[in-house]
Amino acid sequence: QLSLGELPGNGGFVADTTIGGSVQLGAQRHFCFRNTEFAKGVDYRAGSGSFVFVGAVGGPGASDDAGAGARASVVATAPLAAEKPYLLREGGAWYIAVPRLESGTRGRPEG
Repeated sequence: QLSLGELPGNGGFVADTTIGGSVQLGAQRHFCFRNTEFAKGVDYRAGSGSFVFVGAVGGPGASDDAGAGARASVVATAPLAAEKPYLLREGGAWYIAVPRLESGTRGRPEG
């Protein structure tokens, strides 16, 4: 379970993640989920901010009414996703790995 209700109202970003329990956003002001899978859904209606779900599985649908207290924007698939490059060490040598640009993704990527 991911419960952010007791934390100060700020915001955040979650990507390429599977959350097995329920998600309660509570007092969060702004939160963005990209290519995230929610096993037990998301309670975003109690918050007072805006929430963005891009390529999310198990989150709100595009036709859901966010209610008077919260707003949710839903994009069915992530049009483009560019992960950050990272350092990789193989056989004593260092390399910069540049992940490929992904398009039209939904849910947590393989691997």
